[in-house]
Order: sequence, then structure tokens, then C-alpha cells
Amino acid sequence: MEVTPLSASETAAIVLECARAGEGIVIGNLNLHGAYVFHTNPEFREFCESSDLVLVDGAPIAWAGRIPTTLRVGSTDWIDVLMPIAGGLRILAIGGTPDSSRRAELHMREHFPDADWTGVDGYRGTEMGSELRAKIAQAQVVLVGMGMPLQERWLLQHRDLLEGKVVANVGGCFDYYAGVQHLAPRWMGRFGIEWLYRLARAPRRLANRYLMEPFKLAGVLILRRAESRRAAAES
Repeated sequence: MEVTPLSASETAAIVLECARAGEGIVIGNLNLHGAYVFHTNPEFREFCESSDLVLVDGAPIAWAGRIPTTLRVGSTDWIDVLMPIAGGLRILAIGGTPDSSRRAELHMREHFPDADWTGVDGYRGTEMGSELRAKIAQAQVVLVGMGMPLQERWLLQHRDLLEGKVVANVGGCFDYYAGVQHLAPRWMGRFGIEWLYRLARAPRRLANRYLMEPFKLAGVLILRRAESRRAAAES
């Protein structure tokens, strides 16, 4: 699949410009976990293929595409650049637990009072009632952080309500702003080993993703390549 190598500053500038112009745009991202889900989940694949931008969010993806690490951008990277210049922007953040959603909203309102950040937890966000519809209608930017592939499924299901808005899947980034989770040290990011930090902090939750999925992905890719060669030989 195609990715869109952009820096955090470039991504934030696009978000700001499109949001203020009322120009709808869908921003996806791809890391190694996402690559596995892409090849095993049709809804996730549909979301990625229909996105306007797919950011490089993972060292293995950058290495595979020979993309400079300066163009490897996680959700918190571009949101951190966006918020200081987001005065007057109406941002709806859907995802996280009730507590982390509330704490992330408090963090944003305290540090960036000129921006209008509204949080809706992932439990209420799965129920499309009149209140949530009204909040979506008012928003210029909609960030959905429910984890892959739930957030992509949600975005596909409700795309009719999101026209004319900047939309992005952002994973668990609200937990970082809430102080529930902590980002790996920057130096680990430069070497592509943040996964070790995350694995050490949540081994039960992340062991399969970081220790097993890469081998599963390799198996899927080998199988797909063999099928392509067989089909080419038969044609």
C-alpha cells in the first residue's frame, strides 16, 4: 500500500489549512501492527486505501520504504505541533476511557485555551446518539482513538457524518495527554526501539503485537507473494 511521508509540521499545516477551509480530508497511519491488520482485516484495508494521507508511523515501515526517519510521524507528534497554532479550531476527540478522555480534555484546555477541544470517551463514542451527532456537526477536526481496527471501522460506518471535516485515526494518543500512558524517550524513537519501552510497561497486553505479529506478517507476505507468482505463471 502507498504511504505519505510527511513531517509533523507538514501534517499539522495540512490539518489546519483544511479545517479552516472546511475541506474534508481523511488521515490514516501505518505502523508494523497496522501492516499486519491491513493484510488480515478488509475494513482496515478499505479505510487505508480510501484515506487521503497515510502517515508513516513506525520505524519498520520507514526502513522498508527507505523513508527518512524525520518523515516518520506518530499522532502525538503532529498534534503537539498543531495545538499551539489551533486557536479557534473546534476539535472533537473520540476515544479512551471516561477518565482518560476527561483528563485529556482538561490537559488540552489548560495548555491550549484558545483551541476548543471536546472529549467523548470510546464507550459513549460507539453509540451514535443525537448528542454525539451534534458534536460531530460542530467539529472541524475529528480524532478517533479506539485502537486498530475498531477506530477504522467506526470511521467507515460514520463517514457520511464526517464530510467536510478533517478526520484522523489516532490510536491511544489520548492516554498520553491524560497522563495514563507515557511516551518512550525520544532517543529510543531515533533507533526504532520504542516498542521495547512499551512492551516493558505492558507485557501482557503487547507481547503478541510485538513478539508474534512480525512473524505472522512475514508468513502472510510470503503466502501472498507465492500466490501472485502462481497466478502470473498460470496466466
